[in-house]
Amino acid sequence: MLKKITFILFCSVFYTQSQAVTIQPLTTAKNFKAYYIQDKLPIFSIVLNFKGGALHDPEELKGLSMMATSMLDEGAGDFEAQEFQQKLNELAAQLSFSSGNENFTISLRTLAENAEETLKLVKLALTKPRFDSEPFERVRTQILTALKRIPESPSALAQLRFNTIQYPEHPYRHLQLGTEASVKSITPDHCRNFLKKRLARNDLTIGIVSSLPDTTVKRLVDGTFDFLPQNNNLPAIAYQEPKSPGGLTLIEQKDRPQTAILFGHKGLKRDHPDYYAAAILNSILGGNAFTSRLFTEVREKRGLTYNISTGLGHSNYTTYLQGQLATENKNFHEAVDLIKLQWETLSKNGPTEEEVNDAKQNITGGFPMQFDKSLSLAATLVSVQLHKLGTSYFNDYPKAINAVSYGDVKRVAQTLLRPEQLTFVAVGNPPSKSNTSE
Repeated sequence: MLKKITFILFCSVFYTQSQAVTIQPLTTAKNFKAYYIQDKLPIFSIVLNFKGGALHDPEELKGLSMMATSMLDEGAGDFEAQEFQQKLNELAAQLSFSSGNENFTISLRTLAENAEETLKLVKLALTKPRFDSEPFERVRTQILTALKRIPESPSALAQLRFNTIQYPEHPYRHLQLGTEASVKSITPDHCRNFLKKRLARNDLTIGIVSSLPDTTVKRLVDGTFDFLPQNNNLPAIAYQEPKSPGGLTLIEQKDRPQTAILFGHKGLKRDHPDYYAAAILNSILGGNAFTSRLFTEVREKRGLTYNISTGLGHSNYTTYLQGQLATENKNFHEAVDLIKLQWETLSKNGPTEEEVNDAKQNITGGFPMQFDKSLSLAATLVSVQLHKLGTSYFNDYPKAINAVSYGDVKRVAQTLLRPEQLTFVAVGNPPSKSNTSE
């Protein structure tokens, strides 16, 4: 067994995309649809994505998604928590259930020869979860402890306030963990009801990477998920761009030697015609860890932070261009002013042609490295389907990046980067701006 576990870990680390990647759409006999890549390594990796995460938690039961998903590997059927984990270990399986704001996700990687037995455990967890008292209360305590620690985490506190500013009337403003009162009110029956009402075929997206033939994969999917109802009838969630009012919100914490900073405004939808130009622009601004303007000006030239980065994000219900850093309190105002200056300069003047060419090379060169594990590749297959990117995505993405012109990026810099909307939230104890000199 130890040899099998070592082998699967070896494969997970050294998985390579040296061979051509072919995405094969599958439709099973019971009408489940999936994207599938057949691989040479004897691995079975599957990612299943259901809509219906924390955004759908009732007001009085915030944290239900987190609580329910955290319990699914804590025993099922005749297996108590420890026995369930032991069974997974015997099968050399890595299984996780997770819940985000928008989705409930199942991720599984195991040896191909153990796929059928491992999927039986997945089905057991979804259809006959135990929710025994001891692990249930333990998980509840863990979530309550995490809630109590938020004021002790500047980055978590900054993100919470940032969300309330950007989405004051949207469910995004709520913590996925819930509140102390809501978590204390959650019962095992609430969790069972979560599984019955949230999981359905109409909101299911599947990505699979395996050495198993497609006929076997189809049979396994049908046999595992045939219990799912057709529809879950979840209420619609409104689309909401971040408000991005601009300005700075400071949460003072006197005992902090550093100040955590979040900053950003709205981004672009994944299907926007300028998305690829915006991805290149983000790399130039702060997306590339070592060559971006923000890294160069704030970290490399002045040493004001260990790391600063930005990300261009999108989801079902919003978009964002958001960055973060932490700096010593005395450097806070200088760091913020530099971020504003780079935002304004890049928006007004655009990047250089050399910056655009370098960013394109960095993005296309690093693209295959995102899929160095079969499980991350399976997750990408899910994303490709959700965003309707097509079965030729792995060939199309580098081509789309390379097709972007210098003029495209310069134009998008002027429309996407909005200095007047750049919103900052900081947690720490910086001096007043008139008293920043040592």
